[in-house]
Amino acid sequence: AMAEDSEVGLPKSTIVKIIKEVSPEGLKCSNEARDLIASCLGEFLKLVATESNDVCAKRKRSMIDPEDVFTALETLEMTSFLEELKSTLDEHKTEAATQREKKKSAKKEKQSIPLEELQRQQELMFAQAREQLLHSRSVSQEAQPVAMNMGTAAPAPAAGDDE
Repeated sequence: AMAEDSEVGLPKSTIVKIIKEVSPEGLKCSNEARDLIASCLGEFLKLVATESNDVCAKRKRSMIDPEDVFTALETLEMTSFLEELKSTLDEHKTEAATQREKKKSAKKEKQSIPLEELQRQQELMFAQAREQLLHSRSVSQEAQPVAMNMGTAAPAPAAGDDE
């Protein structure tokens, strides 16, 4: 039975962390008790998810939203959770909005290089490209006579030829 319950996907480390958060300091939890708590958590999640799904289906929607969960908890007579859950949801929404704003402002900051600076950078790149082109031409012209002389000279004997 425990193997089925572990399919819910709550890692033991998460369960241990939750137990430590709600327990007085120094209180220990046996492995057997931790496994039992994990089993209870799995059943609780299944119960709330199933009821939330039913609420969502009755509302003729295909995605469970927070209101469906709240309604499910009311149906299951678990209203003692509602206030804290609504508060947690509000905190989550605020945090998510803050993160979105940070990403937007960072993106705007990257895009907000003044036009004059962009033009200056472009002119600098053109100047560097011209310099490289002129340099490569002068090196090419200096090397050309040598290449022509090498073309008229007799080929050097290959190593090992005794002619």
